[in-house]
Formats: sequence, C-alpha cells, structure tokens
Amino acid sequence: MAVRGHSAAAGAVALSLFLAGCAGGTGAPAATTPAARTPASAPAADAPESPGAKAPDRPAAAPRELSRKTRQQVVDDLGYMAEGMGDEAPRFLRRGDAHMEACMIDGGTVTPEVGGRAELLMLVERLRRRGWTSDGEVVPGEEGVQATATAGDWTVLIGLGPVPEQIRTQAGANRGGLALSGWRETCGTS
Repeated sequence: MAVRGHSAAAGAVALSLFLAGCAGGTGAPAATTPAARTPASAPAADAPESPGAKAPDRPAAAPRELSRKTRQQVVDDLGYMAEGMGDEAPRFLRRGDAHMEACMIDGGTVTPEVGGRAELLMLVERLRRRGWTSDGEVVPGEEGVQATATAGDWTVLIGLGPVPEQIRTQAGANRGGLALSGWRETCGTS
C-alpha cells in the first residue's frame, strides 16, 4: 500500500541519504534529533524494549492539540516512539527551504536487528500514547514492513526492514533500519 505516493522505499532512500552524508539542501550532513532526548529524559541504559515488554519508565506526554502539531512536536513524538530501537535516536533530514522544512519529515536510524510486524505494532502503540491514530494495518513489502499513523494534519509512514545495500558499510554491525517519512496535509493551504 502506498500512501499518496509515499512508501517504505521513500523512507529507505531518506535513511540511505542521511547515513551517506547527503542530507540537507547543501549536500552537507545536517540532522535534527528529538528535543525530548536530553540526558534527563533519555532511556535508561538497560536492555532495549522488546515487543510486549513494559513501556519506558518515563510517562508518555499528554496528547497535544491534534489539529496543529508543530514539526518539532512530531519529531519529539517520533523520538519517544523509537526509544530503545537502536543505539541512537532517529535523525531527521534538514531542508534548506523553510516551508518544506515545516511540512515534511524524513529520517531514521539503524537497529541491531531487522524489525518485523510485532516491533512495528509496538511503535504504533507508542504513537497512540502521544495522541496519534492508526488503523493498525501492517503492510509487508520488498523493503520490510510499514504502517501509517496520523495526528491532526500530519501523517507519518513508519517502516522497518533490513539495512539498505547502499549503506551496509556505514551501518556497521546493525542489520536493520527504522525509516520515517511524514508530511503535513495542510502545507499548501496555510
């Protein structure tokens, strides 16, 4: 299932470009990480969460006003969602055009193992705790599995799969990847 022309392939391309150092409008590496990832709120150093395991000890933020999430709020929600998936928080491409930066999100991180349906459903459940909705449909594809979630005028595509061939060397021992691609429906109308 492709959503408005978006697919797990788009997220894999974003992850590949980011890790290859081609992020941003200038070709220089540029990334943002979730603001919620400060030492006080970073996950404990204990074992990563597995499907069916207890959620991170810090409480989920109360659902925000759904119709007007800012890009930073979406980035923070995605950071919360991805805690424990890999050694690093997801990184997001930074765009040179301010309008496009406010309207789109692409990024991801590598993971020690290739995630599947159970891990994807765990990620969707974490987003639900932050006020997102999803039909819970997990769509398999050549690149792995994907699902979508929405909050107000934002839609995100979450993909899990093997590390793309183009970045295997940069990924080190990591075998999997979490790819994220989001867009704001009202971008052209504000």
